[in-house]
Amino acid sequence: MADHVGGRGHRCFARFYDTITRTAERAWLGAVRDHLVGDLSGQVLEIGVGTGANLAH
Repeated sequence: MADHVGGRGHRCFARFYDTITRTAERAWLGAVRDHLVGDLSGQVLEIGVGTGANLAH
């Protein structure tokens, strides 16, 4: 279904997502991620990890 809706656009979006969101990540999004997942410990399973932006936190 994704191919029907977005063609190959979803692959391009995924490839450039980190570049597109870099400014927001530095300005505020990184702090939000850190607040949400920074204190997690033990074994954590992230479903839908995407580009892995949360892994650094």
